[in-house]
Amino acid sequence: MNGTMGPAETAPTTNLIVPTVNGPLHVRGDIRLSNAPAMRLALCRCGASANKPYCDNTHLKSGFADAGQVAENTAEHQPAPTPTTQINLATIPARRGV
Repeated sequence: MNGTMGPAETAPTTNLIVPTVNGPLHVRGDIRLSNAPAMRLALCRCGASANKPYCDNTHLKSGFADAGQVAENTAEHQPAPTPTTQINLATIPARRGV
């Protein structure tokens, strides 16, 4: 238990990034961003956040619009691995019909 909130959250076994309709990228997993460990993040996609790379909900005022769809998981859409990659994108679910 973590005091008042119930059982402590544990990181999922697979890192997960979900783009939301007209909103941020929601990230869950064993994450290190700027050497700060986390299990959940909301990352800005609109470019207007005053707290980049994190979302501060500015997309609600800025008129940011994006369906949040993801490209098919094919070889040509995979980025080349680099030694600086810190998040392993093991699963990216496609959101269809949203």
